[in-house]
Amino acid sequence: MEVVEHVKFSNKESIVSLIPTITKGANRKQSKTNAGDYKRSIEIVSQRNPLERGDSGWADLSRRVNYNFDDFSNAEDVDPYFSRTFQLTIEQCIKEGFELVGPDSELVDLIESKLNQICHQSQTNLYELMDNLIAGMARYCNSVAVLVRAEPLPSSPFKSYVHRGKQLNPICGIFQTDPQNMTPHKKSGRIDKWLYSNKKQSYVDKEFKTYNVVHTRWNVKNGETFGTPWTLPALDDIRMLRRLEEFVQMLISKHLFPLLHYRVGTDTIPSLDEENGTSEVALVRAKVQDLPSEGVIVSSHRHEIVAVNQSQSIMEIGSYLEHFDQRARTGCGLSDIDIGKGGTANRNTAQTLNATRVDRCIRIQRKLEADLHDQLILPLLLSLGKDPWAPENQVTFSFRPIDTEEARARDNHEMGIFNVGIGTHDEARRAMRRRPFTEQAEWDNTVGNTVQRIAAEQGAQAAKKQAAAKAAVTSATQPSNQHGESTTKPKQNKDSQETEIDTE
Repeated sequence: MEVVEHVKFSNKESIVSLIPTITKGANRKQSKTNAGDYKRSIEIVSQRNPLERGDSGWADLSRRVNYNFDDFSNAEDVDPYFSRTFQLTIEQCIKEGFELVGPDSELVDLIESKLNQICHQSQTNLYELMDNLIAGMARYCNSVAVLVRAEPLPSSPFKSYVHRGKQLNPICGIFQTDPQNMTPHKKSGRIDKWLYSNKKQSYVDKEFKTYNVVHTRWNVKNGETFGTPWTLPALDDIRMLRRLEEFVQMLISKHLFPLLHYRVGTDTIPSLDEENGTSEVALVRAKVQDLPSEGVIVSSHRHEIVAVNQSQSIMEIGSYLEHFDQRARTGCGLSDIDIGKGGTANRNTAQTLNATRVDRCIRIQRKLEADLHDQLILPLLLSLGKDPWAPENQVTFSFRPIDTEEARARDNHEMGIFNVGIGTHDEARRAMRRRPFTEQAEWDNTVGNTVQRIAAEQGAQAAKKQAAAKAAVTSATQPSNQHGESTTKPKQNKDSQETEIDTE
């Protein structure tokens, strides 16, 4: 969230008159109508929520919610279920990559170049930044990054700008951190600053303004600042499962080897005592202790060795383990195939079980696309002097489809709709997450136009060669410097002509 200031204007003329001050010349090429629409859009975004009132100061996360983000990072380090589900979610979100898209290819290239420069100055790269943001969304349902700003260079197209009533320098650095290190401070029901405090490292606490903090989140409960981690219900189930496994380990170590009962003597013939006072029981105990662990013992009918069977007194714990194991895997969103238990599952079963995770990853991707556009791309467009709400200036992050088979089926469906004449070419391209053609050169580079152009060029060349070959043959059979072709018509007898006419 960012601090916003609501400015109330009395009429439309006052809004238009303040456009140069608000945008710092960013929209000097726009008409008054467009400038007024641009300012009205800013005013709409800056409206306050009437439900948020009062000062809460520094928000203590431990008092508001019943979880701690450190629990999930610690669980990932020690529990294979948490580690597996987080890694699968992160890998599936990022595996097909992402790209920046927009109607203006030059503007898209400029924004992408600026993002790469920002990441390079922050000693990272764009792919690693997106991977870290996705990791925060997968683990905690929250991702936080701190922005660094600096005075613009004279040669740079990115200049200072005014956004929501604040004069801001262009972004020059971005650094990702975990949400457990950030504490929000609220004023009048809104966050006006963040406190960074890393308990694991001896860093000095720092405060950051909201416009310098990128906070993206999902699975947010009403009124909460942070999103609720989606694996929260699985924490207690994991703890119970691991505790049961400890009991099983103790049970195995106690009952794995049988307890032997060596009985010496019977009721009719009891054990005897030696002349020196040593009992027969003590002698047998000493001999048994000296025997090796393998082998057999041979005794008379007076000696009986019985393995004490305690299976009837041991609780059947297998069903409990299976129950809590299923609960834990359900909370983590893991199937049998994800943890290597294929069983009788086939490919169709694997795709069905994987659909839930795909939907969760798509939800994370869509939230990241929207938040990064509002909190990162939009400031870059403003620093370029562009109207970020104009259709021709739209630049967004776009993740490529995760389920490639479903994407191919959907693309084939859209092509079928276009081929039968139900939809337009632009509608088909938008449905396939592609930008519609805007220039003739793009149409010329399509397969149909390219094949037609090549076929026309090849036909013209073939006709030219055929004409040249025909001319060469004619010149060889009847050279022009010998007899040549007669250019005069044969003479006609005028008298015969007249006679024929007279006859008729």
